[in-house]
Amino acid sequence: MVDGSESSQSGNTLPSRLINVGPGKESCSPFLWETEGKKGRYAVLSYSWGRSSSFKTKKSTYNDRLKGFDVAQLPNTIRDAVFITRELGLQFLWVDALCIIQDDDADWATESARMDGIYGNAVITIAAAASKDKWEGCFRNASPAATQTVALTSQCSNGSGIGVMFISSRIGSVNEVLERSQLCSRAWTLQERACSRRSINFAQDQLYWECQRHCTAEDGMVFTERSAINKCLSTISVLPTKSRFSSVMTCWHWLVTEYSQRELFAKSDKLPAISGLASQIQRHTGAQYLAGLWREDLPRAFLWHISSEDTSAPATKWRSPSWSWASIDGPLTSQGLSVGALTSRETLEELIILSFKVDILNKNNMFGEVRSAEITVNGRLRPTRRALQKHQFDYGGWIGNISPGYPLDEYDETGCSIGKCYPDFIDAPPEFYCLLVHSGTKDIGRGLFALVHYFICVVEVREAGTYKRIGAGYLAGEGQFESYEPTTLRLV
Repeated sequence: MVDGSESSQSGNTLPSRLINVGPGKESCSPFLWETEGKKGRYAVLSYSWGRSSSFKTKKSTYNDRLKGFDVAQLPNTIRDAVFITRELGLQFLWVDALCIIQDDDADWATESARMDGIYGNAVITIAAAASKDKWEGCFRNASPAATQTVALTSQCSNGSGIGVMFISSRIGSVNEVLERSQLCSRAWTLQERACSRRSINFAQDQLYWECQRHCTAEDGMVFTERSAINKCLSTISVLPTKSRFSSVMTCWHWLVTEYSQRELFAKSDKLPAISGLASQIQRHTGAQYLAGLWREDLPRAFLWHISSEDTSAPATKWRSPSWSWASIDGPLTSQGLSVGALTSRETLEELIILSFKVDILNKNNMFGEVRSAEITVNGRLRPTRRALQKHQFDYGGWIGNISPGYPLDEYDETGCSIGKCYPDFIDAPPEFYCLLVHSGTKDIGRGLFALVHYFICVVEVREAGTYKRIGAGYLAGEGQFESYEPTTLRLV
């Protein structure tokens, strides 16, 4: 443990600033402390801000925060976190609203880029799981029945030994309680939970201790199955080098899909709020980050698709190129149609990436907001149009079980549409070009194989040769792109 004047070599490198809550459990005025690269032990708070006014650190209040402030001024959730930190015997607490200068763009970009280290190096994460904003506090008045558990010992059905069955009146399984909590509806908290080594979750019914191996409830129940979020990243570093990249990319697609279902108060935070995880992915793979996608994962990474154009829409203010999932508000499937492309028995053709250019808004966070981005590619363009009504049912077909899409307005000799498309938003134009991303043969059973072409829907914008994405889809059958020569174009 370190204090505001002495250095210690114990613990991890501290964040740039911490709240010094005082040694021991005695009540004293906390103050903001500049750590100057010292090492030590600290707690972090994971919580939902809400839209109400808050006690923040700004340029105008920074010097006052260094001198100290009254705990009574803090929102209830942060005040509770101070109390919990003291009770845990820790002297330091990190809270974003106080430890980041909120109206300093450079400081905000620098600190938001370090989220994986801030949460990953903390001794403990205090997670206000049941609180919808900073004023509700960490603690809940759970009914006595909520934490009452009866343990029954009995012979296992397979005769392997004696087992214990727990009967509880809890409000759901641990995954239901935590992953459907108020906290897990917020976008920023995905990386906070994924990066944390261990957490105390203050849930609606009781407390839950969670680490990289298991979860334990306040009533004594132990859950050996880790959450999907913790499981996703914790095993990456021990994977063999040859299989690591594909496993890491699978993890990234899962995280982005989960992330897209969460809410952001500031829509401009779409990329910054996942930048800590992006930093981890790059550290594991060395891959090059392109506004939410990875260069080494292209071109198949272009094939993400939205869950429903009724609930998705393009960002009202530009924040990323159209080929990135970050350009869309609403749930989506990051790996999308590339699942079908990845299972191709044989790859016959893929889009060629010639060059790319990404202009980062703030150089202090290479994984944060972008000012502009484009990719130059060489591939086949084919004009088509879609039907105005989507299919009512989808039986899997060529690419697996995803939501019903719009049939293309082109038909085979039996009168069936030869493909489908999935628009990125409800008013996407029905006429567009198919930009071929991947062609491969697929096993359709009974020893038969079919050729499937996966594409993104693009329309021309501004000067000739510049296109933006408006959807994704597939075509089935021979000769669908053969008569169209490869061409070079820019995607923006």
